[in-house]
Amino acid sequence: MLDDLLEGNDEKGPGEPDPEADLRDYEAELTPSVRIPEAPSPGSTADIDAPADLQRKFWILVLAFNAALLAGSLGALYVIFRGDWYLGGRLLAAGLVCFVYGVYRLRTWDLPRGDGSKAASASAAGGATDPAADATDPDADAADATDPDADAEEPADGDND
Repeated sequence: MLDDLLEGNDEKGPGEPDPEADLRDYEAELTPSVRIPEAPSPGSTADIDAPADLQRKFWILVLAFNAALLAGSLGALYVIFRGDWYLGGRLLAAGLVCFVYGVYRLRTWDLPRGDGSKAASASAAGGATDPAADATDPDADAADATDPDADAEEPADGDND
């Protein structure tokens, strides 16, 4: 008898009611009948590669600014909490050098535009021109040849008399 209870013998004796006989299947009733669509799996970003030169420049900037942040932070912590101006000052200087290098590389970088051409960098906007770009632009030569006032010298002192 004890073995039957331990083994899970579900036989009922005669005259014993089955308590589960009058219960409904609530699990089937509560399960949603709406079909949930599966989201499409996104394409891998490895399929779309940036040019190798662009990737290289990007990672150089990332490393430069990460090094600047790390060295500058550690340098400030050494100066503030340990009072170690020798090591902290060198770390702060290294962080500043890395930051200036990163800003220089970023400002002199010819960023590509969405149409495939390159935007003018900060140095080109300041007056320096790219001789290779001027040599390959046939419209620039034609415009200079048709405009007689294009080569006119202007006074250096700004006097237009």
